[in-house]
Parts: sequence; C-alpha cells; structure tokens
Amino acid sequence: GKVVYERYFGNYDENTSLAIASSTKWLSGAALMTLVDDGLISLDDPLSKYLPEFNGEKARITIRQAFSHTSALGKVDGDGAWRRSTSTAEYARQVAKQPLEAEPGTELRYASESMQVVGAIAEQVTGKRWEVLFHERIAGPLTMSNTGYSQTGEAINPMLAGWAHSTVRDFARFLEMLIAKGRYDGHQVLSAQAIRVMHANQVGDVPITQGSRGRRASQSRYGIGNWVDETDAKGDSNLNSSPGALGMRPWIDWDDN
Repeated sequence: GKVVYERYFGNYDENTSLAIASSTKWLSGAALMTLVDDGLISLDDPLSKYLPEFNGEKARITIRQAFSHTSALGKVDGDGAWRRSTSTAEYARQVAKQPLEAEPGTELRYASESMQVVGAIAEQVTGKRWEVLFHERIAGPLTMSNTGYSQTGEAINPMLAGWAHSTVRDFARFLEMLIAKGRYDGHQVLSAQAIRVMHANQVGDVPITQGSRGRRASQSRYGIGNWVDETDAKGDSNLNSSPGALGMRPWIDWDDN
C-alpha cells in the first residue's frame, strides 16, 4: 500500500505524469469532435456505416450513442476482453458479437466498450492510429508533451475510456482551451460549436442503470466524453466534469470560467 501511495500520490508536482483513469474520456471526446469539425464523421452516423459487423438491432446505433454510454453494447469477456495487443478494429469486431444489454438509447450504462468501437471508426476515417491522431489534433497543439495513452510506446488498442496518463499542467492546458471556446496559443483546436455540443446533454432523461451509486442517485447527464453535472433554466451546461478512479477530478464551471 505504501509503495502504491508514493507512486501515485506522494512527492509529485504539476509536471509529474500519472494515470488518470476515466478522466481520459474527456480527452477522447475532444479528439473525436475534431473529426466532426473536419466533416470526417457525424455524431448521428450509425456504426454500421463504417463497421458492417454491427448489423441487425445494432445497425442503427449511432456514434453519439456509443460515446455517451447509451448504445447498450455488451461487455467483452474472456479471450476477447480488452488488451493492448488486440487491434482497435479487432476489438470492435469482438464487441459486435456480444448481445445487447438493453434497447439502444433507453439507458445510460457507463462503460468502455462502445467508446472503443468509435476509436476503430476514427482510425478508419483518418488512416491513423488513435495515439497518433490524438497527438496531432489535441496533445500537439496544446503542448501536452507528457500526455498519451501508453507509457511504454504506441499501443495498438489504447483504451479511449481510461488509462491515459497526463500531468496537472497538461490537463490544465486542455481545460483552458475548452473555456476559450477551442482556442489555445493562437490555434483553433476545436470549433466553438464542437465545444458546445460535447458539453451538452446527449442522453435526454434516460435512467442511469450502470455507474457509481453517486451518479445513479444524481441528476447528472452525459455529453461526449464528460458528465453534465449542472444546467441552467434553459438547459445549457453550467458545470461539466470527468473524474477518474485514481483521484483525478477535472471540471469546468462555465459561469466563472
């Protein structure tokens, strides 16, 4: 226990790179939205447009549902379970074989499988591995030099929903870009429209059936890779966050910037 504590929480500063668990989802959501900005994908595209193995009931599941935890795609167990040595495309094929856990669009089931499927689509439309396109589109422009999805070289199946590593300083740059409506140091990393969409409620009023007790008991909704914690009378987001299991808790209060 002492060794784990010292590794993750002891003697570090704003430039120490640590595993950030589910805070990764916010980074992944932003990278995804750059593809929307460029017209390479639409959030309303069905997964089957790019991955024909999603057929039958799964054929109508959209990228929006997959990245906001309402796709109802099932968990991959056993030999097909997530691992770095399986390509993102192969993992998506494994997910496509699993039975649905509900009717798509009717429940919020906080998980990782469906985000990984979208990663396979992103790699297909860009012709680049996720780690490369994330660096080119997010980490590079924001000079997030200590942020990535693998600390041991480029992973062929990086987990988009968790286990990136970053620093307090790097992640602060990311949040500063979001608050500045997508601009950072003269670069327009994301459009203002993309910022608005990714932080808006994408799930309606569906129940949270899988997630922490706190989330299931809360009124939180979900955007693209982040939680919509508070909204104003018009339904616009006031507070967004993407906490990770290892202690990282990035959040934005839009009213106070």
